[in-house]
Amino acid sequence: MKKKNLFSFLLAGALALTGLQSNLTVREASAAAGTRVSVHDPSVVKDGSTYYVFGSHIEAARSENLRDWQRFSNGYARTNNVEFGNLSQNLSKAFAWAGEDLEDCAGGFAVWAPDVFWDADFVNTDGSKGAYLMYFCTSSTYKRSVIAFAASKKITGPYTFVDTLIYSGFTSNDSWATSNTKRVNRKYTSTNIPDLENSGQVSHNNAWFSGNGDFNNQQYPNAIDPTIYTDTDGRMYMCYGSWSGGIFTLEIDRTTGKCIHPKTGKTSDGRMIDSYFGTKISGGWGKSGEGPFIEYNKETGYYYLWVTYGGLTSNGNIICALGGRSLRSDRLSMQQAETWCLMRVRISTASASRSWAITNSARSAAHTWPAVTIPCCAMMTANGICSITQDSMTAAKGTKSAFTR
Repeated sequence: MKKKNLFSFLLAGALALTGLQSNLTVREASAAAGTRVSVHDPSVVKDGSTYYVFGSHIEAARSENLRDWQRFSNGYARTNNVEFGNLSQNLSKAFAWAGEDLEDCAGGFAVWAPDVFWDADFVNTDGSKGAYLMYFCTSSTYKRSVIAFAASKKITGPYTFVDTLIYSGFTSNDSWATSNTKRVNRKYTSTNIPDLENSGQVSHNNAWFSGNGDFNNQQYPNAIDPTIYTDTDGRMYMCYGSWSGGIFTLEIDRTTGKCIHPKTGKTSDGRMIDSYFGTKISGGWGKSGEGPFIEYNKETGYYYLWVTYGGLTSNGNIICALGGRSLRSDRLSMQQAETWCLMRVRISTASASRSWAITNSARSAAHTWPAVTIPCCAMMTANGICSITQDSMTAAKGTKSAFTR
């Protein structure tokens, strides 16, 4: 049976995976919401007739109708973890760098933003082909993280750790991060870079470091929020990144699940190609931007990039989902692509109202509705009109849809 990754909107906020009509009251919306779950940074995959959502903090749930959800995960359970078994042991290689009892996650864990993808060509350790691959990240600071992946023959797991892929936040010289249980040298030699350099896959780049030897996060990304997409010829790619140095993409070897590293250079339109981090798509220089997802639309012949901007705080910050398009996956660039602001949400603690704005390159529309239970789903039609729809999974032809909170 063919397994298909439907979509992965790794946007800020917890997603309840249900649509709401704008004329519903809070009470009516809550009654119509079905059985809800809280899954942060959601990635939704359909397997047969069942939908599965995976998210940060090792949360997951299933549904037959995208309305009533049943949790099947047990979060950061250290032993008998539904998704990872013995958590610290299985993810030890990733945790050796970030994500376990260190700095921002002292005393706990930070396993974020998984994306599950069925890869029929992946070669398992027993020689068989086909597995669900879960790409995820572990993180200890706003710039020191690592993207890794795990494999399972069952979509519900358990997933066996395979390898780390991309590290960020490394330094050029010895620099130590410590806790009661950890002592990690931030120097790049603690990552997979030396092995990749020795095998000729990656060339050393002094631009990875700032003048004081720290990680140059103005040009290079925080290694979080990985998502998988495919080209029209079936090639597999990963896009990732957050804030700091922007959004990047790398081709993935379908048989191993690992990165195919390019040669350092520039694209035809002048964007960075780094042998380690890959091709830069958008962002950089400390600007907001995270949770990327790329999809190909055969009706339009374009690849679409979705990225969130802003932050989720209680003091009125803005969350914005942007879309850009390109005719070729290797030329996808927010700088040169047509862009849309699919949703802008301003959350105010002083008022019960939520303000929503929808814009694109040609037209705009804005409306303020009474308070509704969020999160919800918004769709933008081809003429720029925003609607909140109950059937949040069925977008009419010519529409773009995005989840946000």
